[in-house]
Amino acid sequence: MKKITSIIMVIVIMMTSCCLFSCSNNLKLYNKKSLEDAYEAGWLTEDDLRVIADHLNNKTYSEIPLSKEKENNIRHTYLQEADVYKYRPDATVNDVSVFHYYGIYNGYAVAFLRDRFFQYDYVFWQEKEIGGVIFYNCIPPQVYDTNS
Repeated sequence: MKKITSIIMVIVIMMTSCCLFSCSNNLKLYNKKSLEDAYEAGWLTEDDLRVIADHLNNKTYSEIPLSKEKENNIRHTYLQEADVYKYRPDATVNDVSVFHYYGIYNGYAVAFLRDRFFQYDYVFWQEKEIGGVIFYNCIPPQVYDTNS
């Protein structure tokens, strides 16, 4: 009985490893910008900023979910951009959460992410104007180019 249990455990571990390896090979890195830089680069319009500001100012989130593929690519991009892999080479996309998601605008996803490894001192906007739109009392999200 122990031998059968051991064999089953080895098979499960091998299948899980293969799945994780193949999933991680399919991950893409997205270009990422701050909200302000995304607006200046033309990724977001003033109308987009108004909708995002409404979400941020009223503490609401997008009702349209991200696809799992885009969510995992955003998480992977976060791990690379925040140098998490440098300090935690064993990190996976499962170690990152899309803490707040504000929607996709013309293929650009707006979200705030966190990881389970580090505590950060986040920038906090008491009041910030971008493109004539005012953002109040919020932590600024990042914008990810899901078109790339």
